[in-house]
Amino acid sequence: MRNSSKGFTFVEIIIVLVIISILGAITVPSLKSYSEKCRFRSAVVDTVLDLQMAKLASVKINNYVVIQVEERGYLIFADNGAGSGIEGDWVRQVGEKVLAKTVLSDGISITSNFSNDQTRFSGKLGMKAGRIYLENEAGAKAEVVLSFNGRIRTQ
Repeated sequence: MRNSSKGFTFVEIIIVLVIISILGAITVPSLKSYSEKCRFRSAVVDTVLDLQMAKLASVKINNYVVIQVEERGYLIFADNGAGSGIEGDWVRQVGEKVLAKTVLSDGISITSNFSNDQTRFSGKLGMKAGRIYLENEAGAKAEVVLSFNGRIRTQ
């Protein structure tokens, strides 16, 4: 008589599980590397977009907008003397509006070559030119370049 049971044997299931685990062990490190690259690229693009926004905001309010690079990110605020502040003093006062406060992901560092890690857009032509440097733990680097005429680009 013929055995009519259908299905997989225990050995076949074990072989399939071993193959799946080997493929998983191979692909997980590359996926982690890919996600780190994407996170870094996203941080660079977000920084450029925030600087573009700051430039446009300075024109809109026709006043200073300060970009202050901090240890883990950056702060962008209107330096218009709102409240009891002093216009153009490079210091955020209580009444001055925060336009963006960005904290970068773990593993991404930010520095700049601006004096006191600050620059600003004036709402008119001209600004303090310089560079913002981003780097991740894997050694990927990017520079966001701000020219004196307000052009923003990456290198």
